[in-house]
Amino acid sequence: MKSLFYDWQGLYEYVTLGYAVVATDYTGLGTTSRHAYLDILSNASDVVHSVSAAHAAVPNLSRNWIVVGHSQGGLSALGVAELEARLKDPGFLGTVALAGASDLGDAIDSILKVNLPVLNGLVAFWIYGVETVYPEFQPKDVLTPAAYSTYTKSVDDGCSAASGAFAALPTRSMLVPGWRENRYVKQFTERNRPGSLPTYGPMLLVTGGDDVLFTETAGRKTVDRICAAGGQLQWKVYPGLGHDAVVYGSLKDQMRWIAERFDGKSTPNDCLSR
Repeated sequence: MKSLFYDWQGLYEYVTLGYAVVATDYTGLGTTSRHAYLDILSNASDVVHSVSAAHAAVPNLSRNWIVVGHSQGGLSALGVAELEARLKDPGFLGTVALAGASDLGDAIDSILKVNLPVLNGLVAFWIYGVETVYPEFQPKDVLTPAAYSTYTKSVDDGCSAASGAFAALPTRSMLVPGWRENRYVKQFTERNRPGSLPTYGPMLLVTGGDDVLFTETAGRKTVDRICAAGGQLQWKVYPGLGHDAVVYGSLKDQMRWIAERFDGKSTPNDCLSR
């Protein structure tokens, strides 16, 4: 996808301002192996490795870098901050998570609550991620017969194909009663709870006030956990902006925050007032 999906919603602006952009190719995408969709630390490891690969390919790149991600990428970006608490790369300057501050469990609950069939594919991709991390997990234990039939037929055909196929199903008929009690679902949810681990470096967390996936309420819970674990962050909520619109709507603040990190300026910390 030559536009990298986002067109002018960030990636091109970063390049025109003189930044090098490394777009991570997550493990399993476009191959015969599997992608651990929404598994934060797996995806974050891919991001860290992509930075190393970029330095190998272009040796004169600056060693200073920032991670920026939206939605799944926002969760990955928070995962990078958690990994860097152990790695402590001196060139890592911080994290920008756009519409990514949420428990995975809260995000799934939001999808089921809004009942928009266009989002059903995300539920299927999440199940695929659980199965990737826990191969012994059986998707048919949590998917209804109709959803499981669609899952087995279309989930390997790509995001667009799967999304279209699942949109034909009512959202509330995707999962069987009691799906939350499945041991692998519970483990995956607990494993993917941002703020459960210490973070490293300053963070800018961006939330759309009208985001039905990564809601303001869910964002507040994540912010509280990160702060309680000793994190350093700014949290900005943009009233009236939804899940995708907040990427462009927050662009000016993103650019300012990123430039200040590369300039070595001090970062305000909202955690000090919580």
